[in-house]
Amino acid sequence: MIKRKGLFVTGTGTGVGKTLASLGFCLHFKASYWKPIQTGQPGDSDFIKQFLPKNRIHPGSYELKNPLSPNQAGEKENITIDLKKISIPQNSFLIVEGIGGVYVPLNDKDNVMDLMKKIDLPLIVVADSRLGTLNHSLLTLEALKNRNFEIAGVILSGPVHYANKRDIEKFGQIPVILEIPPLLEITKAALKNLFKNLKLD
Repeated sequence: MIKRKGLFVTGTGTGVGKTLASLGFCLHFKASYWKPIQTGQPGDSDFIKQFLPKNRIHPGSYELKNPLSPNQAGEKENITIDLKKISIPQNSFLIVEGIGGVYVPLNDKDNVMDLMKKIDLPLIVVADSRLGTLNHSLLTLEALKNRNFEIAGVILSGPVHYANKRDIEKFGQIPVILEIPPLLEITKAALKNLFKNLKLD
């Protein structure tokens, strides 16, 4: 997988832990970070800047002010997201963070899955570990499988929940490669320690 030059970190929705997982991968692999489409300020890249040097953070192709879906944020600024204008950074290993869930619209015709197709990296799906995650996670995995994406694994973020982990693996047929429990403090050391347990082929 490392030969594929990176990973695309997506999620079952907004606020499920994609940015934290992306940072963990960056620290684990000594990789660079890129969020091609950002809505809302401060953005996720601003959080990442607290932990990575500037030369390992690539500027987004679209950085919109309003914390809305990309198509709605673009409407407010009279900007239409054009996938053809998104240029992929060239790095030895790149962690790409998506935006929202996989069906979030980018414009009138494209959604996040179209962005994933363009970037063409193995996918990591980040999901909340708590009640409700089974439906969100299994629907997300089904949508990705229907479009023939390569799914490297699922990360569960939140309180450890054995049964949800078991059922996502059983019914989704995708391994849960890591669980990220609530952290009292987000530090490089804490994330590096967690990602030592990463089970990624």
